[in-house]
This record gives sequence, C-alpha cells and structure tokens, in this order.
Amino acid sequence: MRLHPDDAVSTKLLIQELSRKGTLIYYKDKQDSARINSRLPEDAYVLCIQTSFQLDAFRRLGNGFIGIDATHNTTQYQDLLLFTIIARDRWGHGVPVAWMLSSNATTETITFFVKWVRDASPEVRPAVIMTDRDQAQIAALEIAYPQSRIFLCTWHVLRAIRSHFVTTQFQALWEKIKSWVITEDLAKFHKIWEEISTDTSVPRSIVDYLATEWLPVVHMWSKILRKNRSIFEEGNTNMLIEAYVFHLSEDD
Repeated sequence: MRLHPDDAVSTKLLIQELSRKGTLIYYKDKQDSARINSRLPEDAYVLCIQTSFQLDAFRRLGNGFIGIDATHNTTQYQDLLLFTIIARDRWGHGVPVAWMLSSNATTETITFFVKWVRDASPEVRPAVIMTDRDQAQIAALEIAYPQSRIFLCTWHVLRAIRSHFVTTQFQALWEKIKSWVITEDLAKFHKIWEEISTDTSVPRSIVDYLATEWLPVVHMWSKILRKNRSIFEEGNTNMLIEAYVFHLSEDD
C-alpha cells in the first residue's frame, strides 16, 4: 500500500492509519532520536509492528514455542532486514506475531524489538524459543526472556556445519554428522562422536571445529536434550519463518 510518492511520507501516513486501527507500532527514522534508555543506535532505522491479530495470537500461542529470524532482501532498500517472531498454532502452522524492519542486526536493536513485544504481553513467557546460531539474536533472547529455553534450528545447524567442508568428498562423514545431529538416543550420540573423532580419515580440522564450536553448545541443538516437552513446545526448526516470508513475497 503506497499512500504517497515519497516513501518516507508514505510510511508515516501508513503508520498513522495502522495506529488508528489499533496496531502497536514503534517507528524511528534514521534522523529521529532514539527512545531514552532504548540503547538503539542513533543512526538506526527501526519499524516494529504488531497488529491486534498478532497481539492476540501471541498471547494465545506464545507460551509454548516461538521462533525468530531475520530475512534479507525483502524490500528494494539495501541492508534493510525483516525480523519476524513466529508462533505455532495447534496444527503446526506458523503464525507471525510481530515484525521489525531494521537497518542493522545488533544485539541492542534485536533486544529492543523482543522487549517491545514482551512488554506489550508481560504475561507471556515462551517455554522454547528457536533461532539460528546468530549470537546477537541469542544474546537478545537471553536478556529479554532469561527463563526460556533457547534452541538452535536443526536445519541451520546442519547448514553451518556443511559450509566448513566439501560434503561430496566426505560423504560418509556427512551422513554420520547428520545422524549425530538428529539422533535422540544418548548412547548413539556418543558412539557416533567417538567414531568421528577417532577416524584417521577424517581431517583433524573438522574434528576440532565440531569439538570447539558445537560440543560446548550441545544443549542448544542436540535432540538428546529436547525430550519431555509438551506438544505445544515441540519443534526443531524455525523454517516456518522462511516459508511464510517466501509465500508472502510470492503473493506480492
């Protein structure tokens, strides 16, 4: 919806229209001063949106499983990121419950967004929050929701690992790593790791990478530690966000 030929004017007119309809909005242009104690960078562009439908959905569904992720290239403007917080309904479908357009992805900006959502619904305390291994996102979630369990998306974990070696040259190793990541069996988890770490055909650089980058945060990604969750806390991926954004862009 474009309300004026100038995008900045159009945005402000749209914000006024959405606000009249009960949408929660925080808007800071690059020239605007940041809210006191917000810790937002002074040159940041930030637009947070939570419609009345999203607010209700977050309050109904947010105590179980939610996910957060950033999507690039959703607008014509370079380096403008779309952050989405998404909940799951009773049928496992993704429900976007808040958005933020931002010119950066710093811990301070993401923390502001998550706290903004939290403060509008202080009664909601997600049991599980899923993200990829973005340190700024993880730090922001730990600040805003210190009691929630933060898990890493299985798909993102595997994507990160496979980027560190040529899987076609080590196909057997790649199959073992996939089994290691997704197994729920503790004995199998230790057995596979023993095989990987002692196999002389596996490059030491890969073993060291797994040992230093992934074993210390095993509690965030391994399914051996994701047991005894209710059906509303289940989930091993935040790819519902990518699926939603993809279909949104296709519809446009």
